Amino acid sequence: MDNAVYLKDCYFMYDEDRQVVRIYHKDKGELDVFFLGSLIYVLLPTVLRMILGLNPTSRFDEYYMNLWQPNAEDDKIIADNIPRIKYKNIVLFRRKWLIRNIFDMNRDLVEIYYDVISTFVNNNLPLEFFVRKYRGNKNIDYSKLGRTELKPKYIHLASPLLFREFIVELESDGFVILEEVLPNNSNEKFVREYQIEYTTRRGE
Repeated sequence: MDNAVYLKDCYFMYDEDRQVVRIYHKDKGELDVFFLGSLIYVLLPTVLRMILGLNPTSRFDEYYMNLWQPNAEDDKIIADNIPRIKYKNIVLFRRKWLIRNIFDMNRDLVEIYYDVISTFVNNNLPLEFFVRKYRGNKNIDYSKLGRTELKPKYIHLASPLLFREFIVELESDGFVILEEVLPNNSNEKFVREYQIEYTTRRGE
């Protein structure tokens, strides 16, 4: 397919004059996009998914873009990381780490716990985070995933039950994504989180 355009070859750029986000291809230049879809629909209830499918509006979710470039150092827990990205006082992306399973799981759970905590502390990884599946894992069978299995799970390693949940995710997938807890709700009783939507029209 000579005319095929792959997302890995594209990038977004904000046009300050027209106040729109434009999409470019590394070789073809600016693209005239009629519609941008999102796999987020598979996580929604059936009725809501059908309604949103009738509306040409997409969601900008970096989780469905392959932004990771894992290093080849198999003995390092951090395979890659993405910094926190802000626009003025709005956090667009939370800080994230792609980590690999470097732990010997054939041991007593207490030993594994001590090893995990020590490794996290030594690598400046948070002990409280959201964990989610790494979509680059080749052993994920998407046809068998439940509707919520791609959603992030809250983990605090001070909790034995949540630690067990984290170990299950790490052991089954090999790679997982950690996402910082932000806002941490330390200064406010309530926090606000927004989902940014964008609509594309031909010619703009």
